[in-house]
Amino acid sequence: MARGQLPTSNFQPPRSSNGAPTRRLGVRRWKLGVFLRHLIICALLIALAAPFAHAQSPTVASLQAPIPPRLKINYAWASPPPVVAAALHPAAKGAAIGAGAGAATFAAFGLFYCTVGPNEVGECSNGGMWTRGLLVWGAVGAGVGALIGVLR
Repeated sequence: MARGQLPTSNFQPPRSSNGAPTRRLGVRRWKLGVFLRHLIICALLIALAAPFAHAQSPTVASLQAPIPPRLKINYAWASPPPVVAAALHPAAKGAAIGAGAGAATFAAFGLFYCTVGPNEVGECSNGGMWTRGLLVWGAVGAGVGALIGVLR
């Protein structure tokens, strides 16, 4: 052997009858040892960390809602301002109510006609018809409501 060279060995791993290397029992034992070592380390870490985590968690008493102080509730409040609709002229109130009622009536009859009633194909898909109908029947309802408001 020359100086500086490492000795070589002629060791060959054991082989099975088909020529493939056989599994050695030592590898399985080594994996089990590594697993047990990690299991012991994790158990020790949990045992050391659990008291600190418990000390930092809130207590049951601190999780309950604190009792609020009693409030003084017998203040003298100013009367609420009058509702805006009450300040309108009766004819204006009648017109607003009538316009809503007229447009809603047209929409309800139109919805019934287009879903249940005897409509033709394409008859209900005209957006202009719906717009004109809502405006016309809303105006008719506004006129009738204003007339009722004046006569009251």
